[in-house]
Amino acid sequence: PGLPGFADARIYPLTGPNLKKARALARGHTRGGKAVLYTFAVPPALALAQTVSQNLAKIGLEVEVKGIPFPAYFGRLATRGEPYDIAFFGWNPDYLDPFTYINTLLDARFIGATNYARFNSAKYNALMRRAARLQGAARYRTYGKLDVQVTRDAAPLIPVFRLNAATLVSKRVGCVVVRPALDLTAVCLKR
Repeated sequence: PGLPGFADARIYPLTGPNLKKARALARGHTRGGKAVLYTFAVPPALALAQTVSQNLAKIGLEVEVKGIPFPAYFGRLATRGEPYDIAFFGWNPDYLDPFTYINTLLDARFIGATNYARFNSAKYNALMRRAARLQGAARYRTYGKLDVQVTRDAAPLIPVFRLNAATLVSKRVGCVVVRPALDLTAVCLKR
């Protein structure tokens, strides 16, 4: 919600699953009923992966969970031909702009780098690149609409949570830059 251009849209139901609708959407689109999920080889991530596996089993999808040690994880995701269908990853951009969330994660130019979804859509590539050329309010409005459209209609990524951490500093601290965490290289002390 703090991102310029954010459009609040009800895309995912928060009241509970609609198994009937999920099964109808999945019917004929499960590619043999098997999927591979990559996750970090740490207990919280493995537990979350098991929950996803159990939930997807309810729509007829058998998920094999593969825990990968953190040092090797992102290298594996970036390798073309790695056999995953679903992968967890965190994203913490360098600066607060829709490009860093949408284009960097979904533009086909970034497959093998930061587009871990391997999303490649001529339609969305064109929309993302057009939005990136805009400035000011038009840029943010366009990205807000694009965010809703790609999330609702293509769903190459599913946001699970958003980091919301308080940044507390004393009155003596100046030069505070939060993107999205406190940038310690920018902090200065007031006299």
